[in-house]
Amino acid sequence: MHKIKCAAGCLRILHRLDKLDEAARIAREVTDFLAVLNPRWLGHRDSTFLMSVFNGVPSDAFAVMLQHDPTKPHLALQCLEGGRAVVLGRRTDGEDGTKGLKDLRPELAEEFRQLTGVLRSPTYEATNSLPKNVVNEPTPDNDSRGRNKPLQDYLSCLATIRATKGFEDFLLGPSEQELMACATEGPIFFVNSSHLRSDAVIVSRNRIKTLQLPELCGEEILKWSKKTAWSGSPNDDQALINMELRSYLTWIWKVCVKPILEEAGILNCQCPQKLPRVWWIRSGLASSMPLHAATENFKESSRNNVYSRTISSYVPSLQLLRASRDRILDVQTQSASSPDEDRRRRPGNLLLATMATTPGFGDLDVKAEIGAVRAAAHNRFELNLIKQPSAGKVTAAIEDCGIFHVSCHGEPSRLDPLMSHLVFEKTVESGIRVQDFLSIQHVFQLKLRHAFIAVLSACSTARNEVDPLQDEALHLASGFQAAGFPHVVACLWPSMNDDCVSITGWFYTSLFGPGEENMLDSRRIAEAMRESVVTLRSQKRKRPLEWAQFAHFGA
Repeated sequence: MHKIKCAAGCLRILHRLDKLDEAARIAREVTDFLAVLNPRWLGHRDSTFLMSVFNGVPSDAFAVMLQHDPTKPHLALQCLEGGRAVVLGRRTDGEDGTKGLKDLRPELAEEFRQLTGVLRSPTYEATNSLPKNVVNEPTPDNDSRGRNKPLQDYLSCLATIRATKGFEDFLLGPSEQELMACATEGPIFFVNSSHLRSDAVIVSRNRIKTLQLPELCGEEILKWSKKTAWSGSPNDDQALINMELRSYLTWIWKVCVKPILEEAGILNCQCPQKLPRVWWIRSGLASSMPLHAATENFKESSRNNVYSRTISSYVPSLQLLRASRDRILDVQTQSASSPDEDRRRRPGNLLLATMATTPGFGDLDVKAEIGAVRAAAHNRFELNLIKQPSAGKVTAAIEDCGIFHVSCHGEPSRLDPLMSHLVFEKTVESGIRVQDFLSIQHVFQLKLRHAFIAVLSACSTARNEVDPLQDEALHLASGFQAAGFPHVVACLWPSMNDDCVSITGWFYTSLFGPGEENMLDSRRIAEAMRESVVTLRSQKRKRPLEWAQFAHFGA
């Protein structure tokens, strides 16, 4: 870990000195070494601590690689994908990357496994951080060459593996062709901001373009993030908060989103037959920016806003997008085997969990939300309604549902994002009702068979409040997606109960009918979410606090 922290400092120094060849070499080696400490081998808590230590490294490495050679953006994206959203990635893969290598070169796979084990051992970490002046005479066990030999051997072994046919991209992110293959359904916009520079990479089905964003200044992003009063109490000065949020969304449009949509050819298309689907992957200082709600102004006639130009979705990483699409194919295959023709076009049963009252929280109007779901579903689903459940009752029921809708309170943790949770209740021995939490940690343990859509109608379910882990994109929405729900509807900040009810009704009405369209179609789901927010936005245009928090995450 000490080496990576030192390398992170070197990246910024070399960038400042314009020594980009050396900076790019270090950026690649840092990414390679991160693979050694890949948290898939650790517990979730150790993983989050480890990634907090490396905060900002992938973002800086991406910036350095792009500046070094802007003609090869896929190399920069490999650095980015290899060093962020790693904790979520553990949930969607599970192999150490050597499975195929074991079949072809078992001795090489075993050497790699052993070297990885040495570098991850506490003994190596302690020895490697020992100052030279601790002993008078250097020995083979504690001199710098001795301490560095395992790392040198590891890098040499890694080079040998990558020289083996078929393993050229071993432990790297997706290749250039794999990146473009992910964009067949619509462009993918990577937006990265670090203290070095800010950039966008636009991945389409036939090319990858880079775009520097000079006005998207890291210091300015930090200033805005400190103004995020819209994440506070609903009792705060709503008029003032809405005014600040309007300024923020127009600033994002000017310095970031407008240039990206122009470069992608979306803004210049005046009358598209249908809106394009786009995916946003945010990193570095841009990790929590509400890009999907950016707008030039708040005039009713204006089309210069993201809602009027695209059907937007967020994904934490390309790896998770690919995993979600694989999950969709699995669910579609299961549905296709059903003898019920209608069942082939829709997910499984609908689980609706509601908390009208919660110890320590205000009451919620869940009756209106239940009514909205029932009215839209038109008895086309087997509806499993559980009221005032414990977290255990929810987890037991969720493993068999296709759609999970929850109406309750949500809380992001300020200490450990894995402990961000939905709030249910349980009764203790004394008969007192107490809070019962369903955290991300618990969600990761779910064994989901039919999961397709999760609607988290609760406050701040897409918010990470631990700054050193912003690049991990750990929140309830991403947690449910990594656990197996390819589509998640969530909120970036607290929401008013009435707005949640409205969004719920419009979303399901748009998704479930009329007509016989396939409800397993990803575009239909994302479009239903967009239409719901656009309807609420039209009623409360200058009050983005009440509509801009709702977003679609996933495939």
